[in-house]
Amino acid sequence: MTVLKKILQESKDKKSLIGIRIVNEDGRFYCGYILDFNETLIQIQHYSESGQYDGVIIEKIENIESIDSEDEYSAAFQYLIERQNKFTNKTNKIELPNSDCWQFDFLRDYKLTNQILSFDFDMDYTIYGKIVDLDSEFVKLETIERLGELDGFSSYRLNDIKAISIDNIESMKRKALLEWNEKQK
Repeated sequence: MTVLKKILQESKDKKSLIGIRIVNEDGRFYCGYILDFNETLIQIQHYSESGQYDGVIIEKIENIESIDSEDEYSAAFQYLIERQNKFTNKTNKIELPNSDCWQFDFLRDYKLTNQILSFDFDMDYTIYGKIVDLDSEFVKLETIERLGELDGFSSYRLNDIKAISIDNIESMKRKALLEWNEKQK
């Protein structure tokens, strides 16, 4: 049995997650486990970047560039998939501030909480983090990276914040992975 077939069979038997990169396709990456395969095709139970069920994909074996298995990325996504019930839709009705300092008025309720918020700035720049300190001009965040890693502290001018998101899928994913990382220590 070839190395490739061994990896595919193990993923199928154990439902272990693998990451599959496709030849000459920078953006095509599948994360999931193998449902079935033959000499020419694989059938993948695919999951989205937030660990949600994302259908079944059929791909030619010859299109596989590389396969990642038993890595930190796969372990993190396995954790997310097992906890999908935490990512339920919920509606948070919040009283909207009615001032020019809307960012401060809104964010003060989140200072020193465990809530991970996302902050949008100009030019599609987004930061995820928890509020550590806040005044009428700046906010200090403990920033959280894509796989839930703490990335130190950053401070931003409140007036530069264009939008704030609460409980979006990416924030909930980062919070779950942050908790997972803390349990791993």
